[in-house]
Amino acid sequence: MAKSLFLFTFLLYQVLQNEATFNFNGGVEIDLGFGNLNSGHEIPHHPTPAPSTDSSPVETPTTAPSTASSPVETPTTAPASSPVQNPTPAPTPTPATVSSPVQTPPPSSDQKEIPNPTPAPITDQNSAYTALQAWKSAITDDPLKILDTWVGPNVCSYKGIFCDEGDDHHESSSAPSSPPCPNVASIDLNHGRLQGKLVKELSLLKNLSVLHLNTNRFSGEIPASLEQLLCLEELDLSNNNLTGPFPAVALCIPNLAYLDLRFNSFSGPIPEALFTKKLDAVFLNDNNFEGQIPQSLGNSAASVMNLANNKLTGSFPTNFGTLGCNVKEFVFLNNQLTGCMPPGFGLFSDLEVFDVSQNSLTGQIPQTLSKLKNIQVMNLGNNKFSGEMPDFCGIKTLENLTVSNNYFSGFSHDCSKLLKSHKGFNFSCNCVPGGIFGRPSSECSLIPGASLNCLSLPIPQPFPCGKLNLTLV
Repeated sequence: MAKSLFLFTFLLYQVLQNEATFNFNGGVEIDLGFGNLNSGHEIPHHPTPAPSTDSSPVETPTTAPSTASSPVETPTTAPASSPVQNPTPAPTPTPATVSSPVQTPPPSSDQKEIPNPTPAPITDQNSAYTALQAWKSAITDDPLKILDTWVGPNVCSYKGIFCDEGDDHHESSSAPSSPPCPNVASIDLNHGRLQGKLVKELSLLKNLSVLHLNTNRFSGEIPASLEQLLCLEELDLSNNNLTGPFPAVALCIPNLAYLDLRFNSFSGPIPEALFTKKLDAVFLNDNNFEGQIPQSLGNSAASVMNLANNKLTGSFPTNFGTLGCNVKEFVFLNNQLTGCMPPGFGLFSDLEVFDVSQNSLTGQIPQTLSKLKNIQVMNLGNNKFSGEMPDFCGIKTLENLTVSNNYFSGFSHDCSKLLKSHKGFNFSCNCVPGGIFGRPSSECSLIPGASLNCLSLPIPQPFPCGKLNLTLV
């Protein structure tokens, strides 16, 4: 009786733990029907786990051993003193341990992601420091102690170095803006008396627009790497000791407008390409350039051209007049030029200084030159011009006129009145009959180039500065 009561109590406890159906050894299933107690909703059926395949008899609690075989397996962990035993819950499976790198969990919605720090931009000052220190090491004499200030990374504090404000390298809204990075924009070491060489590292000054080095003692050649200075507009290397042929690098600097190479020791021919560049000023005087004068000279757009004191030969191209109207200074004195004066020179309505003295130019002066309404200085002296001189003396702006040491045979009435009174005019040593300080008659009997009819040269077409209503004879 006690055993039956124990079995019933155990079964009732299992039913209350949602075990509604049991299968006895006899194969009879008993459904106690507790599943219909909840408002007609069926409680899910949980199948009874399959019986153990172990053929050994069911163990009974150690405190109540029995030799009879029991249809119900009593948990082995139940204490002997308890008639009803809670079943041992199934252990929670432990997930397998995987050896993987630890991953940082994503930030929660209330956390802000910290951006990576933006690296500092590489400024022009970094490369400028490299360039200027390399140049400093190539300078062998500095009597004015200019380079004593070239110390430290702040190149904008160096004497002769000028910086602009630069560009802002941080325009992104996600990063805080930083102050603009200054760029080396100009170098002005005029009259510095520095001795040394120009170095290729100067090409690192990518924002350099002005390089003025006149009146120093730099020698050697101009580095070809300077063609990388895409922003360079003014290059003044005058009055130094630079040598070699015409620096071809000057033809490769795309924005160059001002080129000054005067008072050096450059030699060889002047390239034709020079006068096809968009240069506003060309100073090549006082060098050793030689060879034929470039025929592209008539295509130049420069307002100032000075090729004086060289060894240039040949004659002026007849296409003069196709130049721009802004030509203000044209200086070719002391060369070895021959031939006629092209009438196209008279089309330079803005011309202020015209000097072709100390050459071997021959023939008559075209009447077009008397129409230069803005001319201030005209020097035709020490040539072999002949015939009657145009009426230059009627030009109101003319302050200095030199036609001495030629073979002119006559002057206009206005000029004749100024032979003695005007201090700025020099008409001496010509072939004017009865003229003051005239040539000997023996020299005037054999006029060089007298048979050359320079007035037959056509005036270039078209006339960019306005047509001239002239009748040439």
